[in-house]
Amino acid sequence: MVTCLDRSAELYRDADAVLHAVHRQPTGFRAAVDTYLGHLRDALLAEEGEDFGMLARAALEHPVREVFHADPFTYRTFSKPRGYAGDAVMLDYIYGPRFAPLPEMSPLAQQVFLYTTHSQASQAVRHRREVLAAAVDRAALEVGQPITAISIASGHLREAACSRALACGKVRWIAFDQDEESLLVAEKEYGRLGVEVVPGKVRSVLTGSTSLPMADIVYTAGLLDYMETRAAQMLLDRLFDKVQPGGTLLYANFLPAVADCGYMASFMDWHLLTRSTAETLALSDHFDPSQVASRRCWTDDNQNIAYVLVGKRND
Repeated sequence: MVTCLDRSAELYRDADAVLHAVHRQPTGFRAAVDTYLGHLRDALLAEEGEDFGMLARAALEHPVREVFHADPFTYRTFSKPRGYAGDAVMLDYIYGPRFAPLPEMSPLAQQVFLYTTHSQASQAVRHRREVLAAAVDRAALEVGQPITAISIASGHLREAACSRALACGKVRWIAFDQDEESLLVAEKEYGRLGVEVVPGKVRSVLTGSTSLPMADIVYTAGLLDYMETRAAQMLLDRLFDKVQPGGTLLYANFLPAVADCGYMASFMDWHLLTRSTAETLALSDHFDPSQVASRRCWTDDNQNIAYVLVGKRND
């Protein structure tokens, strides 16, 4: 049986190996980081709460922290300049230099940045953006006339940049978010195409105190990763109420055991409430069956994110 102490010793050796690769064997850097992140993942999945917290604190006290925090993507997530980890600027680092001009970086920082922004979690976030844009485009195609789409916790609404329907003037797209700085970016870049921004907190959606129109498609992509089950169910109830008859609700949740989850929980201090595919689907189990026309659940190819699409009856 592997004890917490055993894992601590193993992770310390791994961190030393990363530093060795940095200074003496640069061609082995990726392999050393792969090993380290794999063992961090194993530790997160095996250890309960405070035990992993102890391992994470030990990792942050090791000099390898300077290597990983030289990466602006990792450090922004860890330092949380807007008060939370997954802010829109951090996501722009994942989406690419078109959206996030990079600061000057040392060769080592560049190497770490390339590694982290091509990790499985980062790939999944880029794919998620494509899924969202495709869902909006599909809704516009099926309706055959201009539609209304609502994004809850929209950030910079980068999926809008991928939408053919928006470019063709077929979408009134409402971006709802608590971060008004993010909404300013969304409005500046996509307002001319038909994007409207609505500032507000999730609590106002739950209480019904925010003013959102009925829509042909309503979606939330990253928000459920931070919500306890009961709150997530309540939110999805409110969002399904906003779906027009014949329209769709789309939501997503990160799955457990993502390859870099241990790195995220330690060096990035980024903690997600992951759910299995069955648990993600179950968030909408309580919907009124008389209102549900269809329900489909799927995952991305690497089993990082689960998606659920719920169709509303049109009769």
